[in-house]
Amino acid sequence: MSELVVKYNELTAQQFIELWETVWGDGPSLEQTELAMKHTLFRISVWDGDFR
Repeated sequence: MSELVVKYNELTAQQFIELWETVWGDGPSLEQTELAMKHTLFRISVWDGDFR
């Protein structure tokens, strides 16, 4: 079983878009995502396996 790694405020806009597109198809633009993340108080991501 892989170890889960919790990361705080490390998810990039590009990583978010890639994740979005694997589930829902076309994602928001890079500019939209960067603006949204700039105005977000807290970001958390959970990684399983590939820790890029």
